[in-house]
Amino acid sequence: MINTTFELLKKIAAAVLIAVCVLTGLTSCAGTAGKKMVDVFIHREQKNLKNSSILVFNFHDPAYAEGMGGYVAERFHVNLLESKKFKVVGLNIASPWNRIAETEEGRLLNAIEEGCAKEYDYIMVGELKAFFYGGINATRVTIKVRIIETSTRTTVFLAESSARREAKDPSFPMDTQMAKTAEHPKSAAETMVKEIVKRI
Repeated sequence: MINTTFELLKKIAAAVLIAVCVLTGLTSCAGTAGKKMVDVFIHREQKNLKNSSILVFNFHDPAYAEGMGGYVAERFHVNLLESKKFKVVGLNIASPWNRIAETEEGRLLNAIEEGCAKEYDYIMVGELKAFFYGGINATRVTIKVRIIETSTRTTVFLAESSARREAKDPSFPMDTQMAKTAEHPKSAAETMVKEIVKRI
């Protein structure tokens, strides 16, 4: 009798857990917490891209994440080189193209003019819209990236990627989750950069 009751309670507990996962839409129950997403707003097909050049500028970063814009730009530089999507990939993280005092249009024109002066076919600029390390809370990262053709000043690629990395281990039932620190935003950004480069 006791064994039968215990087995029944185990089945009820399992059924409740499954129901919670389904009703709340928690993909973490399947071990896929923190799934990344890339939204591509503009993607104009470019001919002969593999024989062209691109200059990657430092990304604009918020005051609380100073220096991380340069880190993300470096990761784009490395991943673009590895992808072989462009013949030449340059990096300029020392450029003041994104001075806060100027308008967005003015900043983009500065970058375009600098790219033209260095004889690059395209430039890449971007922004870290969020770069939070959660610790015991969720880590959140949002990267916006734009590629501009210097000769026409036309945006040929515009995308935004957001990721959220939870701090708790989703493999345990909700009422017994064990503490686990969130992934560092630099690690999350590295994965996001790879996904964005695949979409170019």
